[in-house]
Amino acid sequence: MKLKGKLAVDLADYQRAFAQANDQALELEQLVPHILAAFIDADKGFQAWRKAQPAAA
Repeated sequence: MKLKGKLAVDLADYQRAFAQANDQALELEQLVPHILAAFIDADKGFQAWRKAQPAAA
């Protein structure tokens, strides 16, 4: 995954922190889906919007 700027630095730091906290190194491709899922789950505005929408086909 190629990222630039502050996001690249932040994700690299997050990857290092995860590895240190869990004694397990993961590639960004393994971490990003979990990061995005946690972000989506925590986004109350999005959750409210989703509940107000008809089910997607």
